[in-house]
Amino acid sequence: TINNYFELNNNDINIDNQNIYNIGIIGIEKEVKRLDLAVIILNKLQKLNNNFKLYSKGHKLNNLNIEKRIQEFDLSNYYYQEHSNNNNISVDQWIINNNISHIISVSDIESFHYSIISAINNNCNYYITNWVDIAKTMWRIENIYDNIDDLITGIIKYNSMNKYDKIDYLKKNKEQCLKINIEKNDEYFLNRILLEN
Repeated sequence: TINNYFELNNNDINIDNQNIYNIGIIGIEKEVKRLDLAVIILNKLQKLNNNFKLYSKGHKLNNLNIEKRIQEFDLSNYYYQEHSNNNNISVDQWIINNNISHIISVSDIESFHYSIISAINNNCNYYITNWVDIAKTMWRIENIYDNIDDLITGIIKYNSMNKYDKIDYLKKNKEQCLKINIEKNDEYFLNRILLEN
């Protein structure tokens, strides 16, 4: 496969304005995006530290079960929604505005997932679970988890790092992203050339 086109910025990594307790999930309008799992993650993190908050961006998901779960867990003061149909603010600006430090991807299935590029571009760490088979072909293995409990442990571990270790970790995320995606695209074009000749 050839990966989707993306452009990474070359800015220095700066995490000074981020809040280590702010988590983002992008593209919630489809049930396969698993906002329900994100709410469970928030609930479990809240039991460890009630500073954790979840921010979602995407078209509104009309799902009474998720709304009931938010009420059941008493998370209404810790969950913030921004709907694309009400506000056309870019994903990058949304991450900056909400001082997000973590982007989670708990979808049942994805093909590429631009939210991870948004995380890398905005100096956020990213966490993947559920669609691991595809993810392992293009994203950093250290950011892929077998289940949400392991993902939660990953967030706690990242938060416990000092600033310089976090910056080093984020640099490795960017380097791996470029390496894997450039190699895959080069391999695709090389195969096309060989086939055409």
